[in-house]
Amino acid sequence: MAGILDSKQRIMDVIITTEGRRQVASGELRIEFASFTDAHTFYEASGSAGDIASDASHRLFLEAFNRPQDQIVLETDDVGQLIPFKGGKVEMRGNKLFKPATPSIKNPSGKRLEIMTGSASITAADELLQNVYDNFTEQMIIGSADPFSDNNEFELSISQKDEDTGNPTFNITDNVPIPQNEISEANLVSVESLYEDMRLAHLPNYQYMPPINKRDPGDPDGTPLGDYPKLNQEPVMTYQSLMGHLAGKESIDVYFSNTSRDNNIIAQMFDVRPDSIEKLDIIDFGEIPDDDPYSPGKQVFFLGKILNDDDDDPTFVNLFTMIFDVS
Repeated sequence: MAGILDSKQRIMDVIITTEGRRQVASGELRIEFASFTDAHTFYEASGSAGDIASDASHRLFLEAFNRPQDQIVLETDDVGQLIPFKGGKVEMRGNKLFKPATPSIKNPSGKRLEIMTGSASITAADELLQNVYDNFTEQMIIGSADPFSDNNEFELSISQKDEDTGNPTFNITDNVPIPQNEISEANLVSVESLYEDMRLAHLPNYQYMPPINKRDPGDPDGTPLGDYPKLNQEPVMTYQSLMGHLAGKESIDVYFSNTSRDNNIIAQMFDVRPDSIEKLDIIDFGEIPDDDPYSPGKQVFFLGKILNDDDDDPTFVNLFTMIFDVS
């Protein structure tokens, strides 16, 4: 948070927000982008025509301060627990949702919080996520309208919707999404750990690189130091191989019917249940080439959860696969 105080003596008054201090303490603070807001600017016209800004040199200005609305993105700690967040009347602590209790004899003020469960938890989660959007809107970030864009709206068009809710749905039966002849249950120890996962196998830090002796003209490939088994899965390098892994799975097409030309999208995915809310982990696979001459490539994201097995090895459990394409 920052505020301009005095144009002649001190240009900018900057503080680190509560979330920023948490990231400093954990060594995670990375300042990569900056935005400007006029939320605290006092506009007043002057002059006979009313088209001149009045003199602001004698106004009283407050120093920058931290507001609850400054927290926009729901962050998780090192063990995957959502960091406490308050949006409107909904609070989140330890992946649980709380709201002020109904006033009663024991709680006449109604300030005591009660945990939300069942359908009330689903409603509270929707309210919380709406408050995340409201916090972003309240930043009142200064932007520039695109003069070459027909509109500045953001709208989605979904191919398949539930008639009652209007939201996309997936069928879950004895044969969908896992056919009866495939594995429907597995011990976490038997699932490939992160260092074996095909979703990361194309990255340099996860590739199979057994140690070898120094190369020389007589031995350009080097001599292996030993027999090291390859534990990695084969990487997904083509769009066809990716679709082969997804064959037989349900899919829903979501079209960005109205958006900007840049398509700058920020998204968070959550698993909302009757007794908890959890932020899903995302593996950014990167761009994967395809045969479409009109497409620069498809951006692939794997959504799921990272769980530790009995050997304390992190394992990624894939729930959804998102493919972004330009048509």
